[in-house]
Amino acid sequence: MNDVMLLKESFEPRTSGSYIRYREPRSGATWVHLAASWLEHRQHRAVAAIASICIALIAAVDSQVGRTFPLFLFYLLPVGVGAWFASRRVGLWLSVWSASLCVAVELMSWPAIRPVSVAWNAGTRFALLAVATLLLCTLRDQLAREHKLAHTDSLTELLNRRAFGSLLEREAERARRYAHPISVLYLDLDDFKVVNDSQGHGEGDRVLCEVARLLLASCRASDGVARIGGDEFAVLCPEADEYAAAAVARKVHTGISQLLESGSQLTISIGVTTFLDVPNDLRQLLRRADSSMYLAKRGGKNRVHHTVVARGSESTSSRGEGLSSAG
Repeated sequence: MNDVMLLKESFEPRTSGSYIRYREPRSGATWVHLAASWLEHRQHRAVAAIASICIALIAAVDSQVGRTFPLFLFYLLPVGVGAWFASRRVGLWLSVWSASLCVAVELMSWPAIRPVSVAWNAGTRFALLAVATLLLCTLRDQLAREHKLAHTDSLTELLNRRAFGSLLEREAERARRYAHPISVLYLDLDDFKVVNDSQGHGEGDRVLCEVARLLLASCRASDGVARIGGDEFAVLCPEADEYAAAAVARKVHTGISQLLESGSQLTISIGVTTFLDVPNDLRQLLRRADSSMYLAKRGGKNRVHHTVVARGSESTSSRGEGLSSAG
């Protein structure tokens, strides 16, 4: 399940057999998370415009209460939002905008203030906001790098095992909630060790990167592609029944065939498992997908073995066309 559920939905059956949906009340933390998620999907110009309007509103309030309750610290929030969700440049521009409005408010509140004091205050405020912007952007970039390292494979830049498990958990929960099918492909390069032993690990790494590129090109945009370890890959196909999963497997076959034509001696075994009814135990889901891949290898390698797990029944199919060694 998600660490934070943004939207909790439940379903109650109508007498006609359809369903009504109601939403549980959201907590304050959930609202903040929703706002952050919304801002992440906005263009930088939109974020900058929203932050600029907020700064102008703060300045309007500051002009009324600034004499008794200075509001300079409140400018940090929209400036920080612009820097975090847009860019460093936007954050610095908002810092200039905030410092300028602070000066305007100061001049309206204290018309007799000396110019040197105005310049000093403007420079100091801009410097504080600019430093906050740079610190936030540095922190954001560092967190992004750490997130990438924790969730992607360093060689192929696909999802790693940990990230794939998290994705599988989320999609399985969603499939159970909406009664959608889900399919998992497990792929293993046949006799990959021979490449490392005969041509070196550098060539083996190049082949793995090529396979990763072909997998990404062959799968749907909604699919999750991961390197599980060594020469094993996995593809998660949300809302994919046996026909959609078979289509993905065929596209993977085509891509691998093109790779084989370039002179590689490798073949690939693919295990496809489609769950029309997603089990509660994710270990069972992974175990069945892994078993399908080994059944393909036991069937002679260079094959696709497809298992369909329905409600209370199971059907399997195996085929080996479309892949051949290039001599």
